[in-house]
Amino acid sequence: MSDDPVSAPIYTINDDVLLYIITFNADMFSDDNALHTTRIASQVCRHWRDLMLESPSLWAKLIDMDRICKVRADKWREELVRRSGAAPLWIKANSSLTATFWARPAKHNVQFFYDFINGNWHRIQKLICARYFGFHLTRSSSMFLPAPLLEHCEASFELQSGVEISNTTPLFANHAPMLRSISFPCQHLNRKAPWLGHLHSMVFDRTYNVPDALAILVAAHSLQELKIDNISNRRRNVATSTFPIASLPHLKSLEYNTHNVSAATSIVEHVEIPANCSLSIRILRFDDSNQAEPHFRSISNRFTRHAEYALKANIFDKIVFNYQRKSRISFVCRATRPAQCALSISIPPFGAGSDLCCRPSTPSMVWGNIRLPSVCGNHTH
Repeated sequence: MSDDPVSAPIYTINDDVLLYIITFNADMFSDDNALHTTRIASQVCRHWRDLMLESPSLWAKLIDMDRICKVRADKWREELVRRSGAAPLWIKANSSLTATFWARPAKHNVQFFYDFINGNWHRIQKLICARYFGFHLTRSSSMFLPAPLLEHCEASFELQSGVEISNTTPLFANHAPMLRSISFPCQHLNRKAPWLGHLHSMVFDRTYNVPDALAILVAAHSLQELKIDNISNRRRNVATSTFPIASLPHLKSLEYNTHNVSAATSIVEHVEIPANCSLSIRILRFDDSNQAEPHFRSISNRFTRHAEYALKANIFDKIVFNYQRKSRISFVCRATRPAQCALSISIPPFGAGSDLCCRPSTPSMVWGNIRLPSVCGNHTH
């Protein structure tokens, strides 16, 4: 490391601009080598090193367990934590802590992760540990403590026997004022959680049934992004007439992937979304085409109604119909003005995956009633 670097243009850049460039390149969620790159940059010259060491937020957003655990040097782990100061933390823990068929993660790595989470929970802003590695929650887990800075949490975990998420043991002790995005695969959220009202993004999976999902959506009225992956249709004895209407006036994107068309029908008929909301419905397969057809017609009609509103509110510059008789039928259109908006619906032929002798779907069943108003731009058919 040089104390007096050569007079190259890079060394004349304003400190604010230089730090912006370094920070831009220090995104561990888009670049797996971000921590290594930043560490090397801090060794270029004395000026760069001093500038970077005086920026704890830079290092606090580089707690990449996947990289840290590959370095068998406790001193570097401790140094990284020291450099982060008291700044809000971003933590990523995926591959290095993932249990596989052949091996489990090293115990000292898992212990370091637990200790770090428990010791710094109060300043964690973003936590991504999306792959299961035996992350068990106990009654004393940090997940049940207040999370004053937490904004984004995506975690795969299991509850220890006898522990459940409930009114008596609520996630984040019901205190997560900054929380905007959450994804807990295979775990059921409490519909009475006070932080549901300020969420911007969430994911539902097969853990949820229709009534529970709608109850949560009623509370999560500020959502901007919603993804639903094949929720179940349990509690069939519940009449759909008792389901609440979930109004999501701020929603910008709704993505629904399912093979349970009955559950999908109940959801789309009870969720209100704005005209400029992107909508994607992908039906993976039909298990029983005879029972699926009336439900699919309801889904198609709901999609058609939303498409007509969206086509009037936006200028679409691309519309594609794709009819593959033996595999899939799809309709996609995209707009860039006055705002980004995309519409898509994709289905297999009736009977795909079960009774292949059943008659196939036809394009008219998907978009036969969609009218393309004059506000549309150039289209591809």
